[in-house]
Amino acid sequence: MIRIGAEHGYSHPSKSGEMRQMIHRYFSEHGNMPMWLNRQVMIALTTMMLMAEALGYDTALMEGFDDRKVREAVGAPERMEVVCLLAIGHREGEDKRYGGRFPAERVIFSERFGNPFAL
Repeated sequence: MIRIGAEHGYSHPSKSGEMRQMIHRYFSEHGNMPMWLNRQVMIALTTMMLMAEALGYDTALMEGFDDRKVREAVGAPERMEVVCLLAIGHREGEDKRYGGRFPAERVIFSERFGNPFAL
């Protein structure tokens, strides 16, 4: 990442050692790395889902699987954790019935929790 960043003008190659130390320090002192990593994965997956749907594909985010068996199936090393799976493809048959959602004013707030956002 440091090399690629330097190739695109984000830093000078002579600063790579300094940058490595800064990154190492940030990640080693982070208060809750698993939570931070899960959030980063979910941000990336959300973007993938939106892009796939924009291109006409259906998506399904999956949880509740055996992490070890998934790693074995895809040949991922033991040091990795599978956070979730994302299926992308074309649905067969009819779309399922709409399951409903809470009204926006119950789940979207403005400035403070409980202050409904006016749509």
